[in-house]
Formats: sequence, structure tokens, C-alpha cells
Amino acid sequence: GSSAAFRATMLRLLVLLSASLVVHGFAPNDLTAGDGCDTLCAFAAYGTSKADAEVKCKADCAVYGCEQIHAAYPEMCKCGADCGPPGPDPSPSPSPSPSPSPSPSPDPSPAPSPTPAGDWTSGSGLGQCGDLCYRVSNTCQFDSYAGPTYACQAYLKGQVGAGKLQSFCGQDHNKIAFGHKLGSMQCGECALIRVKNDAGSPTDFQEVCMMAVDVGSGEVSDQTLLTGPDALCKYNAACRSATRVDYEWRTVDCTSCAPP
Repeated sequence: GSSAAFRATMLRLLVLLSASLVVHGFAPNDLTAGDGCDTLCAFAAYGTSKADAEVKCKADCAVYGCEQIHAAYPEMCKCGADCGPPGPDPSPSPSPSPSPSPSPSPDPSPAPSPTPAGDWTSGSGLGQCGDLCYRVSNTCQFDSYAGPTYACQAYLKGQVGAGKLQSFCGQDHNKIAFGHKLGSMQCGECALIRVKNDAGSPTDFQEVCMMAVDVGSGEVSDQTLLTGPDALCKYNAACRSATRVDYEWRTVDCTSCAPP
């Protein structure tokens, strides 16, 4: 699980660092954007439905090319001769819910009302997406942001999603976040995430309210996890060293979910 997330993070960094080359017609490994996308196939993996996987794989392939997307999401996005049933999910799902059906899901816009907050669900290996992705400062300007593609891009730009995003972003930016869907969350739904602090810290937990904008094995921005003033790992030395942490989460209403 951690290796897949690491490959995804390194891919995003590689693409951003080589952006100037892509503009001039060159890309890593002599690939240009969109190479091999006519042979692309997508599969349910990482707790993501087949329909959501198709949206994510196609959008990223058009920007980065099929081989690079396959390297980032080897079980979810495949190319040509590699197309075949996915192997066992390489990362444990943070939710005890059954895996989503591989049949196409209904149009995610508008999203269903979030499930009322309940008991905390344990998750493992929450990681960071490198550079600019999932940062609040960028994603809250989604109508003009030209950064990484998100699986929930169409929803966030639709009438319902855009209104929900604007309302969510009206809260304290140090207390909200964006990242991968957890469990059976839908695009635009929110979860309160908490990480256990080390002994002697001012509080028992660091908390943040995250809106689901993408699919994957469990990631938020670098600022949310590590570098922000209220980062989840601010008082967790093991997390700051490993850049990955076990956590708990529960669904909440996005309207006023930012912790105090």
C-alpha cells in the first residue's frame, strides 16, 4: 500500500518538475501527454469503483500518458497488453464496508447527503500528495485552478459541487483539507480526521475536516499532514519521520465541520 502511494507521489513531483519540457514537446521517458491512451483500461482498485477509476485514469492519461499513469496506479490504470483483472488491492481499505460493485455508478452530481456522524473508523497509512495537489489555497479556487486532475473534477465544477465547495472554503483554511475518498464517501462529502498526539502535547488529537475530491489509497496535502500550522502530525514525531500515519475518521456535514 505504501509503495503504491509513494509511486503516485513521486509521479506527481516528476510531472510538475518537467512541466517546461512538456510544453516544448518533450516529457519523461520520451513520452508526450496522451501517449497510449487509446489502449487504456481501468479497474476497481484502492477502494475505488470502476466508474470512478475510469474518470481518474482517463483524465490523468490525457495529461501524463498511459505508461506514467500505470506506474502511479498499477492496479487501477493499465495499458494495452497489461490490461487484465487487477490483483489483490495493494492497500488496506480504511473502511469495513464491502468493496464497491464494479458496475457503473450513477452520476455523482448531485452527491447524496452525507451519512450522519457516527463512531470513529480506523485507517492506516495516511500519506501526503507532493507539491501543490490538494492544498486548500489551490483547491478552493477550483474554477480557475489548472493543477493536477481530480476524479471529482466534474462534480466540483458543477452547480451543486461548486456551491458546496464555496461554502466549505468559507471556514478556517487551517482547519479544512482536501484529499482521497475514505470508505464509501462520495465526491464532495466530508470526513473529520484525527491523529493521536504524543504524550505531553497540548491536546490528545490533531483534527481536520477533509472534503473528498479524488480517489486513491489515502492522501491529503503536504500542508495538511506535515507543514501547515495545524498539521495532523504537528505533535506526532513518528509521523513526521515516516511522513505517514495511522488515523481515525468519521463522516460529518461539510457546512460547519472545521474543528475549533
